[in-house]
Amino acid sequence: MNNLGVDAKDDGRWHEAIDLYTRSRDARDLIGDVVGAATASNNIAEILSDQGHLDEAEQLFDDVLRVWRRADFAIGIAIATSYLGRLKARRGEFDESRELLGEALERFRDIGAAHYVLETQVFQLESDLLSGRPDTLADVEALIVTAEEMDDVLLRNILLRMQAWGLEQRGRHEEAMAVADAAIRAGEEARTPFELALAHILRGQLMRANGEDRRPDHDRARGILEDLGVVSLP
Repeated sequence: MNNLGVDAKDDGRWHEAIDLYTRSRDARDLIGDVVGAATASNNIAEILSDQGHLDEAEQLFDDVLRVWRRADFAIGIAIATSYLGRLKARRGEFDESRELLGEALERFRDIGAAHYVLETQVFQLESDLLSGRPDTLADVEALIVTAEEMDDVLLRNILLRMQAWGLEQRGRHEEAMAVADAAIRAGEEARTPFELALAHILRGQLMRANGEDRRPDHDRARGILEDLGVVSLP
């Protein structure tokens, strides 16, 4: 059931994914598998955070962390800590975000979880950008190389959006537009609807800054986000 939830989430069927994860959690609870039930809860919380239901997601992440700490489930503790740090950045609580993401990164490095190390580094850059920190472009471009080496399509898409924004901040509009176009193509090819919507929003913002019509991009993004159940973005 949990694996079906993962498939539904990846396909952009987020409402169905939450239902499948909930059923998986209930089934795990019935047989006393508290770690497995917490895994399903963590998956639900990730979707709720992306949808903008931050309070509900935070409560779930806190609950998951308590369970995984009692079970001494090292990788789970690091994962929930990382996603809680990302949530804090989305809410604007940047000091807490940096602390949690720093802790998660250290835990992942100790475990040797290379994918999650990269993911948490991406979340750290997200937090920096949301907090208004300048001059992240070089860090973003370095992580793009790592994401390509690891063949991590999703993280590369997130980083492409950051790269486009960094280029625009430096006045390199044509380069920023080219990267935004690449982010949209990548989102379409990888069928990652949430990232595709965010890439359309970004391109619309870049076009508006250059006096162009952003409505086609924003209309496309709005339709995708409504289908996903997104109520707010950071």
